[in-house]
Amino acid sequence: MEYLSRAKWLAAAFLFLFPALAGAAPVTVVLPSIKGRAGAELKVPIVVQNPYKLAAFETYVIYDPAGLEPLSDKTPAESSDLTQNSQFESQVVSPGRLRIQMAQADAIKGPGPLCTIAFRIKDEQALRPLRLEGVRAISEDLKDLEVVVVEETSGETSGETSNLTRFIDAIIRLLLGVGVFLILLRIARLVDCVI
Repeated sequence: MEYLSRAKWLAAAFLFLFPALAGAAPVTVVLPSIKGRAGAELKVPIVVQNPYKLAAFETYVIYDPAGLEPLSDKTPAESSDLTQNSQFESQVVSPGRLRIQMAQADAIKGPGPLCTIAFRIKDEQALRPLRLEGVRAISEDLKDLEVVVVEETSGETSGETSNLTRFIDAIIRLLLGVGVFLILLRIARLVDCVI
């Protein structure tokens, strides 16, 4: 009978703590690869996965100005449905470097594109992968969040996230869950020894 009550306690603690730990996984930001012909216009999304409590975001997007040019220097990126209620700003700070900032009072709802950057391809031979620098994510309770950036190097530009990224997220969540369960099991054994 005592074993059954301990098992119920462990199960309840696991179910209570696991969602909090799963949400504590890093915010994943995906920047897709780009392809196209000279003169073509591209819309490149910056996609966020696992945006647990994400309320503010800032980054610099680095591009090769020989291969790409933003369609607008003043507002090269547009907010998405996820960030439509936020204070959103984007601007080209220097050739090859644009800044994106977003902030709102509440956490964004769900994964998806944070924004879309509009480029024109100047020279397809000079196309280089986009990079993110100075990425910062802040929670709705004003704490820095851990960020993992995935810069895709092949494939077409899209808002889809790669299967590898999804797989890595699932493994992280599974390992966190197993770790919490083992810790709780150890605590339960220690409690039994003390009592």
